Amino acid sequence: MLKTAHFGRTIAGCKNVLQQVGGRRPFGTNPKTKLRRVLVVSKLTRLEFEKNRDQSATSLSDAKLEQKIRDRGSDYDAMKYYHHLHKDVEEDVIRCFREQGIEVRVVNRLTINKELLRWADVLVPVGGDGTFLLAAGRASPFMLDEPRKIPVVGFNSDPRRSEGRLMLPKHYSANVGEAVKRILAGDFSWMHRSRIRITLVGAATTER
Repeated sequence: MLKTAHFGRTIAGCKNVLQQVGGRRPFGTNPKTKLRRVLVVSKLTRLEFEKNRDQSATSLSDAKLEQKIRDRGSDYDAMKYYHHLHKDVEEDVIRCFREQGIEVRVVNRLTINKELLRWADVLVPVGGDGTFLLAAGRASPFMLDEPRKIPVVGFNSDPRRSEGRLMLPKHYSANVGEAVKRILAGDFSWMHRSRIRITLVGAATTER
């Protein structure tokens, strides 16, 4: 029997419905906080995963990688289509923040690290709920070893196939600029979510 220990950590996330609120206030829960640095957490697409899954694939040309994927029986055309679908939304998010004078850096699950997390004023996952949970988990005070709570505001990069319940409403996937302006103006309300971390302690076993 494995012993389990679990505990919660509170993270700050943008409410999944941006609401009209009276008056304007600066970004964040601290009235003195202003948004200057955004860390975009990019979804690792299936095509990117295929490029990084082994060392030999990283040195392949696009044509040879395509052939390798097709030889395995995978649908390369669909893989490429959804890759670009995601990247289009991601590039729109980056562009809209930069147009407002915000410094933006981009990471994914392979490149995200504590230094960049501590640099950021807010995390902006672009993808689905899995990408949001990745960002939220890395941004927790437990993972960062510091009390600061980094807010998380997510954009759904594939609203036609995914609900993205932790993300902003689907409307903002096609209207990123509107969402960015409301975030910077403080025209929204925060929702605090609890995330449970579970640790399993005990001897590993293969018995079933």
